[in-house]
Amino acid sequence: ESLNPIILSATKGLLHLWEGDLQGGDQLYRNAETMAFQHGQRSLAISIRQKRCLEVARAHLRNGRVDDAIKQLQLGKKALGGMRFYPFLEQLSALGERYRLEAGA
Repeated sequence: ESLNPIILSATKGLLHLWEGDLQGGDQLYRNAETMAFQHGQRSLAISIRQKRCLEVARAHLRNGRVDDAIKQLQLGKKALGGMRFYPFLEQLSALGERYRLEAGA
């Protein structure tokens, strides 16, 4: 079965976040994660969770909401077991370091 609907939902989620629709973007990412789990794609689902947390954290930083960004970084760093070729855990750590955020898992 095709993974296209999963990837499309996550991509739309990213677009919504960049357009300022944090709630809609977050929900589209969550839908993609759920679909991945339902299709037995656990590693993909975890990678989507990591990416969601990373992008929502970035959106919060763009809006000056540092505390909310920290919460997302912490959530994302707890999502272990994603696909190795997606370096989202490293990106979460790097974002925290760049902004000197307390984002320990």
